Amino acid sequence: MGYNYRMSNILAATGRGQLRVLDEHVEMFDFYKETLGGLPGIGFMPEARWGRCTQWLTVITVDLAEFGATRDDIRPALEAQNIESRSVWKLMHLQPIFRGLPISPQGNFG
Repeated sequence: MGYNYRMSNILAATGRGQLRVLDEHVEMFDFYKETLGGLPGIGFMPEARWGRCTQWLTVITVDLAEFGATRDDIRPALEAQNIESRSVWKLMHLQPIFRGLPISPQGNFG
C-alpha cells in the first residue's frame, strides 16, 4: 500500500491565500491575549515550544468558578456587541462514540 501526500492545487491555492493574511491573524490574536489574558478564569490554548502557531483560530477557555460566567452566558453578550463567537468542538468525553468508556487519570479512554 502506498500513500499520496501531495497537496492538491486547491489546497495549495488556499494555503497561499492564507499566507497573505497571516500577519493580521497573529496581530489579532496578540490583541486578544493582551486584552483578555489578565482576566481571571480566561485562558488561551498553549503554543508548542518548538513552533509558532498561525493563529488562524483564536480559542479561549473559560473557568466558571474564576470568571463567573459560562461560555453560554458569554456568547449572547458578545453577539449583542456584534462580536461573532461560537463553541468550537464538543469535548471528547461528551461525544457519542466515547459514551460509557472509562477514562484514565491521564484523560485517556479505555
